[in-house]
Amino acid sequence: WPFSSPFSYVRGLPPPRIYDLTMNDNSIFCECDRCREETERYGHSGRQLRFVNAVAAKVGAGHPEQLFSTAAYLHSEPTPKGGVRAADNVVVKLCNTRQNMSEGIGHPDNRFMHDQTIAWSSCAKNLFVWEYAITFNQQTKGFPFPSEFHIVDKYRFYARHGVKGFLIEHENPAVSDMYELKYYLERRVLEDPEVDGEALIGEFMSRYYGAAGAKIL
Repeated sequence: WPFSSPFSYVRGLPPPRIYDLTMNDNSIFCECDRCREETERYGHSGRQLRFVNAVAAKVGAGHPEQLFSTAAYLHSEPTPKGGVRAADNVVVKLCNTRQNMSEGIGHPDNRFMHDQTIAWSSCAKNLFVWEYAITFNQQTKGFPFPSEFHIVDKYRFYARHGVKGFLIEHENPAVSDMYELKYYLERRVLEDPEVDGEALIGEFMSRYYGAAGAKIL
């Protein structure tokens, strides 16, 4: 059990604050009679939360400082039914799998994530977002993709609707287009969600590229 792991003591590090209880990375779920009945009553996310809430209640009783997280991912992205909500020591990570990154959060293509963020904020005290900052199309990896123009507005929306934390999946810095700019925008908007996105882009171009900044912009 991680709470008594020798590594925490040998290295002088405290144990993790958050422990994750999340489904596998696929759309496969149990379809036995009992699970099917629970899913019909509570939804996929509701059935999942009932399990995580039960673990959090039992383990959290002896470790009140710990949080227990789970992902609202693929079939479990929609909010639960039947009055189920996340316990106060549970973190829900809402995964933004259906977005069009070339449009803003208010665009019709992004209506699902827009509405689910608002809905989850009413049934999860600790709402995080798993945000995808790259595309997964292997044929166009590294090609220019203009997502930088919507980063600040999107994170400002999250902040205004109760999102408290993020996991930003933004790997492959060597082959991602404008990686440094996008990382800079992500970092700055997390520090202050009310920043001016256009001003930040101009500031980055000048400070990072110097005299070439105006041409690259």
